[in-house]
Amino acid sequence: MRLLTYIATALTAASLLFGSKAKASDVEIIAGNTGVTLDAKVQLDVAPRVGLYMRNITGVDYTNAMNYFGLVDATVNIIPGLDVVVETQFVDGSVVPRAGMQYFVEAGNFSAYVLATAQLAKESNAEILTELKYSPEVADGLKLVLSIENITNAAGNGHNFSIQRLRTGLQMSKYTFGVGADLLEEGEQKVPSYNIGGFGKVSF
Repeated sequence: MRLLTYIATALTAASLLFGSKAKASDVEIIAGNTGVTLDAKVQLDVAPRVGLYMRNITGVDYTNAMNYFGLVDATVNIIPGLDVVVETQFVDGSVVPRAGMQYFVEAGNFSAYVLATAQLAKESNAEILTELKYSPEVADGLKLVLSIENITNAAGNGHNFSIQRLRTGLQMSKYTFGVGADLLEEGEQKVPSYNIGGFGKVSF
Protein backbone atom coordinates (compact mmCIF):
# COMPACT_ATOMS: atom_id res chain seq x y z
CA MET A 1 0.00 0.00 0.00
CA ARG A 2 2.86 2.41 0.76
CA LEU A 3 4.29 1.77 -2.71
CA LEU A 4 0.97 2.58 -4.40
CA THR A 5 0.55 5.75 -2.36
CA TYR A 6 4.11 6.81 -3.18
CA ILE A 7 3.60 6.26 -6.91
CA ALA A 8 0.27 8.10 -7.05
CA THR A 9 1.62 11.06 -5.07
CA ALA A 10 4.76 11.28 -7.18
CA LEU A 11 2.85 11.26 -10.46
CA THR A 12 0.46 13.94 -9.28
CA ALA A 13 3.29 16.15 -8.05
CA ALA A 14 5.26 15.67 -11.26
CA SER A 15 2.33 16.62 -13.48
CA LEU A 16 1.74 19.79 -11.46
CA LEU A 17 5.43 20.69 -11.33
CA PHE A 18 6.29 20.05 -14.96
CA GLY A 19 3.14 21.62 -16.45
CA SER A 20 2.98 23.61 -19.67
CA LYS A 21 6.04 25.81 -19.02
CA ALA A 22 8.40 22.90 -19.57
CA LYS A 23 10.09 22.53 -22.94
CA ALA A 24 10.04 18.77 -22.45
CA SER A 25 9.36 16.48 -19.53
CA ASP A 26 8.42 12.92 -18.74
CA VAL A 27 7.76 10.63 -15.79
CA GLU A 28 8.59 6.93 -15.94
CA ILE A 29 7.85 4.13 -13.49
CA ILE A 30 9.45 0.70 -13.70
CA ALA A 31 8.23 -2.08 -11.39
CA GLY A 32 10.57 -5.03 -11.36
CA ASN A 33 11.77 -8.02 -9.39
CA THR A 34 13.52 -5.94 -6.70
CA GLY A 35 11.39 -2.81 -6.43
CA VAL A 36 9.83 0.24 -8.05
CA THR A 37 11.74 3.20 -9.49
CA LEU A 38 10.34 6.60 -10.45
CA ASP A 39 12.41 8.62 -12.95
CA ALA A 40 11.18 12.21 -13.53
CA LYS A 41 12.80 14.65 -15.98
CA VAL A 42 12.08 18.25 -16.95
CA GLN A 43 13.81 20.58 -19.39
CA LEU A 44 13.25 24.35 -19.52
CA ASP A 45 14.44 27.24 -21.69
CA VAL A 46 15.24 30.05 -19.25
CA ALA A 47 16.89 32.50 -21.70
CA PRO A 48 18.14 32.51 -25.30
CA ARG A 49 20.75 29.70 -25.58
CA VAL A 50 20.43 28.97 -21.84
CA GLY A 51 18.57 25.95 -20.50
CA LEU A 52 17.83 24.15 -17.26
CA TYR A 53 17.46 20.38 -16.88
CA MET A 54 16.34 18.54 -13.75
CA ARG A 55 16.17 14.82 -13.06
CA ASN A 56 15.05 12.94 -9.96
CA ILE A 57 15.31 9.16 -9.56
CA THR A 58 13.70 7.61 -6.50
CA GLY A 59 13.62 3.90 -5.82
CA VAL A 60 11.62 1.85 -3.31
CA ASP A 61 12.32 -1.83 -2.75
CA TYR A 62 9.79 -4.35 -1.43
CA THR A 63 10.94 -3.81 2.16
CA ASN A 64 10.02 -0.09 1.73
CA ALA A 65 13.69 0.99 1.81
CA MET A 66 14.20 4.07 -0.37
CA ASN A 67 17.10 5.54 -2.32
CA TYR A 68 17.35 8.88 -4.10
CA PHE A 69 19.43 10.58 -6.78
CA GLY A 70 18.88 14.06 -8.18
CA LEU A 71 20.60 16.53 -10.46
CA VAL A 72 20.21 20.04 -11.83
CA ASP A 73 22.04 21.03 -15.04
CA ALA A 74 22.48 24.59 -16.30
CA THR A 75 23.35 24.53 -20.02
CA VAL A 76 24.69 27.12 -22.45
CA ASN A 77 24.42 26.37 -26.16
CA ILE A 78 27.57 26.92 -28.23
CA ILE A 79 26.59 25.54 -31.63
CA PRO A 80 23.54 23.48 -32.63
CA GLY A 81 23.56 20.32 -30.56
CA LEU A 82 26.57 21.21 -28.39
CA ASP A 83 26.29 22.73 -24.89
CA VAL A 84 28.49 23.61 -21.94
CA VAL A 85 27.05 22.06 -18.77
CA VAL A 86 27.37 23.02 -15.11
CA GLU A 87 25.85 20.25 -13.03
CA THR A 88 24.92 19.74 -9.39
CA GLN A 89 24.21 16.19 -8.23
CA PHE A 90 22.47 15.20 -5.01
CA VAL A 91 23.67 11.76 -3.90
CA ASP A 92 23.21 10.12 -0.49
CA GLY A 93 22.79 13.48 1.23
CA SER A 94 25.85 15.00 -0.48
CA VAL A 95 26.00 17.84 -3.00
CA VAL A 96 28.42 17.11 -5.85
CA PRO A 97 29.40 19.89 -8.30
CA ARG A 98 30.38 18.85 -11.83
CA ALA A 99 31.11 20.52 -15.19
CA GLY A 100 31.43 19.30 -18.76
CA MET A 101 29.86 19.20 -22.22
CA GLN A 102 26.83 17.58 -23.83
CA TYR A 103 25.92 16.77 -27.43
CA PHE A 104 22.61 15.74 -29.01
CA VAL A 105 21.97 14.61 -32.58
CA GLU A 106 18.81 13.34 -34.23
CA ALA A 107 18.47 11.72 -37.65
CA GLY A 108 15.10 10.34 -38.69
CA ASN A 109 13.97 7.79 -36.12
CA PHE A 110 17.35 7.65 -34.39
CA SER A 111 18.75 9.97 -31.71
CA ALA A 112 21.94 10.02 -29.65
CA TYR A 113 22.85 12.01 -26.56
CA VAL A 114 26.25 12.16 -24.82
CA LEU A 115 27.09 14.00 -21.57
CA ALA A 116 30.64 14.02 -20.23
CA THR A 117 31.42 15.68 -16.88
CA ALA A 118 34.14 15.82 -14.25
CA GLN A 119 33.65 16.29 -10.53
CA LEU A 120 34.91 19.68 -9.30
CA ALA A 121 36.77 18.48 -6.23
CA LYS A 122 40.27 17.62 -5.07
CA GLU A 123 39.53 13.93 -5.57
CA SER A 124 37.84 14.14 -8.95
CA ASN A 125 36.22 11.55 -11.21
CA ALA A 126 34.93 11.42 -14.77
CA GLU A 127 31.42 10.43 -15.75
CA ILE A 128 30.01 9.71 -19.21
CA LEU A 129 26.32 9.27 -19.98
CA THR A 130 25.31 7.93 -23.39
CA GLU A 131 21.70 7.49 -24.50
CA LEU A 132 20.68 5.92 -27.82
CA LYS A 133 17.07 5.76 -28.97
CA TYR A 134 15.35 4.30 -32.03
CA SER A 135 11.62 4.94 -32.49
CA PRO A 136 10.19 3.97 -35.89
CA GLU A 137 6.47 4.16 -36.61
CA VAL A 138 5.04 0.65 -36.94
CA ALA A 139 1.38 1.61 -37.46
CA ASP A 140 -0.71 4.75 -37.69
CA GLY A 141 -0.14 6.58 -34.39
CA LEU A 142 1.95 3.74 -32.95
CA LYS A 143 5.74 3.70 -32.52
CA LEU A 144 8.18 1.02 -31.48
CA VAL A 145 10.61 2.43 -28.90
CA LEU A 146 14.05 0.91 -28.29
CA SER A 147 16.44 2.75 -25.99
CA ILE A 148 19.57 2.21 -23.94
CA GLU A 149 21.17 4.57 -21.44
CA ASN A 150 24.64 3.88 -20.08
CA ILE A 151 26.36 5.81 -17.28
CA THR A 152 29.97 5.04 -16.38
CA ASN A 153 31.91 6.73 -13.56
CA ALA A 154 35.65 6.22 -13.08
CA ALA A 155 38.51 7.85 -11.17
CA GLY A 156 42.27 7.46 -10.97
CA ASN A 157 41.91 4.31 -8.91
CA GLY A 158 39.65 2.66 -11.50
CA HIS A 159 36.00 1.95 -12.15
CA ASN A 160 33.47 3.28 -9.62
CA PHE A 161 30.16 2.20 -11.14
CA SER A 162 28.21 1.68 -14.33
CA ILE A 163 24.45 1.78 -14.85
CA GLN A 164 22.54 0.55 -17.89
CA ARG A 165 18.85 1.26 -18.44
CA LEU A 166 17.32 -0.74 -21.31
CA ARG A 167 13.78 -0.19 -22.57
CA THR A 168 11.66 -1.71 -25.33
CA GLY A 169 8.02 -0.80 -25.76
CA LEU A 170 5.25 0.85 -27.74
CA GLN A 171 4.37 4.54 -27.78
CA MET A 172 0.90 5.93 -28.42
CA SER A 173 0.70 9.73 -28.25
CA LYS A 174 2.27 10.73 -24.91
CA TYR A 175 2.12 7.23 -23.37
CA THR A 176 4.79 4.52 -23.61
CA PHE A 177 4.56 1.02 -22.12
CA GLY A 178 6.86 -1.96 -22.31
CA VAL A 179 9.58 -4.04 -20.70
CA GLY A 180 12.70 -2.60 -19.08
CA ALA A 181 15.83 -3.55 -17.18
CA ASP A 182 18.08 -1.51 -14.89
CA LEU A 183 21.57 -2.98 -14.37
CA LEU A 184 24.21 -1.82 -11.88
CA GLU A 185 27.90 -2.76 -11.66
CA GLU A 186 29.98 -1.31 -8.81
CA GLY A 187 33.77 -1.34 -8.54
CA GLU A 188 35.24 -4.56 -9.91
CA GLN A 189 31.91 -6.40 -9.65
CA LYS A 190 31.63 -8.82 -12.58
CA VAL A 191 27.94 -9.75 -12.35
CA PRO A 192 25.54 -6.77 -12.25
CA SER A 193 22.62 -6.44 -9.87
CA TYR A 194 19.39 -5.86 -11.75
CA ASN A 195 15.76 -4.82 -11.65
CA ILE A 196 13.73 -6.23 -14.55
CA GLY A 197 10.02 -5.69 -15.12
CA GLY A 198 7.37 -3.59 -16.81
CA PHE A 199 7.51 0.18 -17.28
CA GLY A 200 5.16 2.99 -18.16
CA LYS A 201 6.05 6.54 -19.18
CA VAL A 202 4.01 9.70 -19.65
CA SER A 203 5.40 12.68 -21.58
CA PHE A 204 4.08 16.19 -20.85
